[in-house]
Amino acid sequence: MPYTFAHTTRKGVYYCLVDPALDGLLAPSLGALKLYNSEGLARASLVQQFQGEAINIEDLREDLRPSLAAVRVPEDDYVDLVTARGCRSAGLPTSFPLITGGGAVGEAEYQALLETASQQHEQGVVHSTAFQPLPPEGVGEVGEELVYLQQKKEPLIATESKSFDSWFYHLSA
Repeated sequence: MPYTFAHTTRKGVYYCLVDPALDGLLAPSLGALKLYNSEGLARASLVQQFQGEAINIEDLREDLRPSLAAVRVPEDDYVDLVTARGCRSAGLPTSFPLITGGGAVGEAEYQALLETASQQHEQGVVHSTAFQPLPPEGVGEVGEELVYLQQKKEPLIATESKSFDSWFYHLSA
């Protein structure tokens, strides 16, 4: 499916989950790095990944729990899937990533969108989340994800890193 993208400018501090097996490296998944606009949103994303599973994040061995890295995203124009205008431009529902009637846009369609953005040499895609940060931080907060495609720039470097215990439990207080 061809996409025509509108753009929005973003910059500043975003957060990403760091796999402990990577020794703190910010390793992109399929050439993209998923970033969150708050620590609370990163936590909510992690909790959501374990919903419906037989174990939860706290059941993992300590050495398998992710750390949290803060990264400074350079000012740039990113694909806009936050505004109604941006979603319509890409031919997506204005509720993206949610769809009318409940649920979220399918993973295959989402991956195709990211692949097209990458092929069109976009720097990244910014969109609302399908879930909101957990209280107390999440009250009234708009969750936003930025999928950083690392096209023509140096990879993002962590400016701060926090161990699982220092960020996950701090936010759940």
